[in-house]
Amino acid sequence: MKVKKIIKRFRALIFDFYEHYPTWGNIFVIGWGVLHKTKFLLKKTLYKSRNKLEFSSSEIKLNKILWVNPKNILFKLKTDISNNSSVILNGDWDLSVENIELMPIYQAFKQRFHDNQEWDKIEYLNHVKNQISKGEEVIGCRNIEDINKKLEDFEILYKKLDNANDSLKELYVLNNDDIGSPAKIDEISVVINRKGNFLLLGGEFGFLVAQLLGIAKVPVRIVCRHKQWAEFKRTMYHFTNNYKDKKIYQRLTHPDLEDIPYKYGDERFNLIKANLSVKQGKLLDIGSNLGYFCRKFEEEGFECLATETNQLYIEFIKKLRDAEHKKFKVFPKSIFLLRKDEELEYDIILALFIFHHFILRKNTFENLKKLLGRIKTKELYFGVHSYDEYKNNKHVYMNFNQEQFVNFILKNSCLNHAKRLIVYENGRALYKLTSTN
Repeated sequence: MKVKKIIKRFRALIFDFYEHYPTWGNIFVIGWGVLHKTKFLLKKTLYKSRNKLEFSSSEIKLNKILWVNPKNILFKLKTDISNNSSVILNGDWDLSVENIELMPIYQAFKQRFHDNQEWDKIEYLNHVKNQISKGEEVIGCRNIEDINKKLEDFEILYKKLDNANDSLKELYVLNNDDIGSPAKIDEISVVINRKGNFLLLGGEFGFLVAQLLGIAKVPVRIVCRHKQWAEFKRTMYHFTNNYKDKKIYQRLTHPDLEDIPYKYGDERFNLIKANLSVKQGKLLDIGSNLGYFCRKFEEEGFECLATETNQLYIEFIKKLRDAEHKKFKVFPKSIFLLRKDEELEYDIILALFIFHHFILRKNTFENLKKLLGRIKTKELYFGVHSYDEYKNNKHVYMNFNQEQFVNFILKNSCLNHAKRLIVYENGRALYKLTSTN
């Protein structure tokens, strides 16, 4: 316990120095981050040497069905991997891709089902018929009768998916229904590249129709992962094992990481979303952890900025962001240094269970007051700690109960109204603070 206290005190001194002297202090902060990451990597190596971090089909579920938003599958793999039975592949096989929206068959589907053009008016289909008349096989068709039958199947497929329930479990049973339809939906198969992006592999017709219909999620089977992504998945499992309860703090939104245990799901996001008065604009997330809220709110149309000081978390934030094709930016320094001495104007600010870390020391407490004076926002969602968490800590500079903390924020910011949204079992609470001006 004494060692942990010394480490915490040493870290506090580093960040105090950093906040007073950012240029020189940044060297120490980077050094601290390197030490933190090195410790993590050493523990990971130790786990691996003990065979506690190896993949098993039952634990990691490599070849499995996932529910994925078609909008998050942007490219189709061009490399032929049919002769390789491995579920994890290294090399550059994942680099040869084509943009799905530029594929001729996608354009044809879009013209038919989105623009409502007749098949015989679509240039690509006329090209297909011309190629078939020359004896070539195109999209599985050898003659004009085949292509006409295929077009009928496409029409039935579109109508059925358009009428399907949101869960789309029908996607796997349409082949065996009693409606008398010849429409068949091949299983949608994907691979995952080195960045964690899904690449379409097979079942493109059903996938393209679902994408054009704006269906939220479709079931896909993972056929193969790039080794780099598989290693990252393994790393996230090890990272989770570092927590006392073996659960990551916030649910990971990437479908291939959904089986990693987590402490908090979507409840807080759903609560905040339900109380938003602003439906789009700029959002600032203070203390982003692994960037969950930025990923979720970007999907809602917000332009997000994540702030985080933990260098290992920052690395994970960027990897998870890129894996889901997200665009939000990351500020990898103290929030107190974000456009220092300038106004911070955001439509929404999230300060979820982060401000209580700033009341531990006089320096960070004073910086918090300055920060509150700089923010210009319509809504701030404030996650506040329980007073009892610091009650027996003699080294806390300024401990507030929840009402006092809320009033402190209102007094020192542009905000003037508070509404408590929920009190959690552990005594913590979530407030919505607004400006009525």
